[in-house]
Amino acid sequence: MSRPLLRDEYKMARHFPSLRENSGYSARTSMFIQDAALPVIPTAAFDDDECKVELSGSDQEKVKAASLLTKLSRDRHGSIQKVATGAINEVAANLAWRGRVFYELVDRGDAEIVPNRFTSERLLVTPFFCIQSIPKEDRRLWKKRLGFLWSHQFWRVAMPSTLGGPCGYSKVLRRLNRYDTLGPNFFRKGLEQGNISDEFDFQEYSYNIDVFMNHVSRTWGWNRRDSGQDRATEYYYFYKTAQFHRAQAILREHILVEINALLQRLNIQSQVAISGVISSEEIKKKIEALEVGEINFEDLSQILAN
Repeated sequence: MSRPLLRDEYKMARHFPSLRENSGYSARTSMFIQDAALPVIPTAAFDDDECKVELSGSDQEKVKAASLLTKLSRDRHGSIQKVATGAINEVAANLAWRGRVFYELVDRGDAEIVPNRFTSERLLVTPFFCIQSIPKEDRRLWKKRLGFLWSHQFWRVAMPSTLGGPCGYSKVLRRLNRYDTLGPNFFRKGLEQGNISDEFDFQEYSYNIDVFMNHVSRTWGWNRRDSGQDRATEYYYFYKTAQFHRAQAILREHILVEINALLQRLNIQSQVAISGVISSEEIKKKIEALEVGEINFEDLSQILAN
């Protein structure tokens, strides 16, 4: 097993404690990020013998591919199914925070490449290189002011265009963060001071927030962890559930393409293939079937559960 990287082996800062990368998000926005970061391939999917992960190529190339997947995954022991699933889920979880994720490809020699994730904060990316400007407060930690990599020294994965791309995804996070579900500032301050205004209709405000959040997150089909039907029909709940599964499938398929492209880029003659898991196109067709009444809610639930 490969040993952990030493700090002098990589050039880019992994994080900036002074910026607190997950700060500034409201509780609702953080909830969306957590849900978007849910495993795009549940481990239980492989309880069914029809679900498989396979590597192509010679045994030697398969070993190289498995080694790279192991370094990307938190699950570094077990079958190729577990390792590959862990790698894809890990990339997806990282994408959920910013809409893009970067890995420095650390060359240890002897054809060993170690992907080392680094922060996308304060990062200038061009087609030829990227430059990282390290905040003054964190320079002592990382012992440098700037980080620099040529394009062949890093791997970038961005949110797929079908889900808005990195810019569209960041816009979703900003818009979700715009309004507080507990009420606007003046209302919350009034509550703290014991002054409750009869002129402000909180129920109408809450309803409009729900409408706004459903609209903003419509591409993802986010249900906000709310299965209640006081403000949405049963049909809409199942529609959003299916749409969320489709978004996860799109993300899974996109990451798989990116991993295979990385393998090819590193001259590893092996590709990863996943079979037996419902595709985004199949889910799209099932949503269309639901819309015209060809299947019911129970049929849809059983299909998505497989």
